[in-house]
Formats: sequence, structure tokens, C-alpha cells
Amino acid sequence: MKISIQPPNRSLSLADGLLAEINRVQSLINLYESLPDNIGLSGALKLQNHIQNAEKAIQDNDIFQMLQFYSILKDCH
Repeated sequence: MKISIQPPNRSLSLADGLLAEINRVQSLINLYESLPDNIGLSGALKLQNHIQNAEKAIQDNDIFQMLQFYSILKDCH
């Protein structure tokens, strides 16, 4: 007897996925800001700008902007 167990469907909405990326990138900002001698400040500011734009896209319910900033945030390291 063969039993197959399927994982639950965990598909997220675009807004949920974007919010998850915003949270992930926010933790990166905290890391950048903790670097000595303000060496990560410019990177932190750039990431914060991306987050602000992503949040505006969610607020405006602009799907095209949400997709764009999801991709941008996904590439942040």
C-alpha cells in the first residue's frame, strides 16, 4: 500500500508575500545600521526607500508596483 502525503497549500497573496519581504528587508536594515562607523548607512537608507515604495504600492493597491517592489526586495541582500 502506497500512501502519498501532500503538503498543505501555502500559497500567499501578493500583498502577503510583499509584506513578508518588507519584514525580511527591515531586518537587513537593522543589520546595516549596526555596522561600525556608519558604513552601512547608505545601504540602509536605500533599503528603507524601497520599503516605503512597497508600502505605498500596497496602500494604493497597485498590483504592478507591488510586483516590481516584490522583485526588488527579493533581490536585497
